[in-house]
Amino acid sequence: MDHSKDYEFEYYEKYIGDAKEVLKLIEECPKCGSRLTIEHQTDPLNLIVLEIAECFYCHSNVRKIVSLVS
Repeated sequence: MDHSKDYEFEYYEKYIGDAKEVLKLIEECPKCGSRLTIEHQTDPLNLIVLEIAECFYCHSNVRKIVSLVS
């Protein structure tokens, strides 16, 4: 796993379109189109969820996101 990129905060404005388009943005690798492996780590004390999405086939680290739990 590549630890060089820091986490970025999740913002939902980037998900534009119908449900099918949004699911494609979330689940597919933008480089090769394969399904991403998505891992979530929860931090209940700080009420955040860390998400890491990686592609198994092209070995790219697609995103690292911090989501606030409400």
